[in-house]
Amino acid sequence: MIPNEPSGTAAPRPNDSRPNDSVNAVPARAAGGPPVRLVLLVLAVILAGAGLVALIVILAAAWLQVPLWPGWVLLAYACLPLGFLLMATVVFVGVLARRRS
Repeated sequence: MIPNEPSGTAAPRPNDSRPNDSVNAVPARAAGGPPVRLVLLVLAVILAGAGLVALIVILAAAWLQVPLWPGWVLLAYACLPLGFLLMATVVFVGVLARRRS
């Protein structure tokens, strides 16, 4: 594809040996619902935000030397890694979708 060429009119590659079928394509939508990548991205941002809020509460409680509800620690331990993994999944699915298009 030429950089100034619109994305909808890409010229076919001469040595393209892959079949041009939709079996290998990454689905943009799941059964008429919202795009899968958008749902994963929103969920990742919500989880990462909740984990960061929990981390800020933990640090504030430690700085003020007040007792802390253990649920905040559990929230930070669970949400931060899950948010990171979901964001990495969104990037990976995006790379796959661009590679196959």
